[in-house]
Amino acid sequence: MALFPEREIITAAGHRNWDEVKRIIDRNPSAMWLERGITGKTTASFAALAGNLEILQSMLDKISSLSLPPEQHERILRETFETPDHKNNTPILMASVSSFECLAFLVQHCPNGVALLDVANDNGTL
Repeated sequence: MALFPEREIITAAGHRNWDEVKRIIDRNPSAMWLERGITGKTTASFAALAGNLEILQSMLDKISSLSLPPEQHERILRETFETPDHKNNTPILMASVSSFECLAFLVQHCPNGVALLDVANDNGTL
């Protein structure tokens, strides 16, 4: 059990415990878009930085399996895959330095897609 149960998925992702991340996604899908680490990183951020396409795909599959109206589905995709950390690093920016496959996945599946590549972080990195 995590020290901070509300950040259980973040703790697992930060330690690259991907099997635990999958279990948490299955039992509490909203953790993917609601939970943030102390630096603002999301589960998608950790997966993108690690180059873990399988986790990103699992996250998308879980979101797609939820019965949601289209506007809520798009909002949840944005919150899950586009939310920046406290330094304005988005999952797509993290994927751009770690994994072409993850980058391509995020460009394809993020509601704002390739436009996210034009957003600079706090260091001025695009």
